Amino acid sequence: MRRPEGYKLIAEETTEELQATVNEAIYDGWDPLGAPIVVQDGHNKFFVQAMLKEAMPGMSRSYAHNRASRAAQVRSSEASACQPPPTPKYDDTPWHHQ
Repeated sequence: MRRPEGYKLIAEETTEELQATVNEAIYDGWDPLGAPIVVQDGHNKFFVQAMLKEAMPGMSRSYAHNRASRAAQVRSSEASACQPPPTPKYDDTPWHHQ
């Protein structure tokens, strides 16, 4: 049986924001725990999802941290890969031979 590495609650004001944040957490190795709930605080409404991260048996905290850091690096490189390449800059100065 795996031992828990972490527990957190994600709260957002819209279901779209909650979905995006939960998907990012899943990518980082977190698992949803139960169903999302709606919390009403006066006039404010929040959508909340509990998340659990389980460590692999024998996994050290430093390994888990390195795994999370690597996932962040991969996400960053994937995001930059989706960007169009920079426009090349050309020198429009006319050539003058002397």
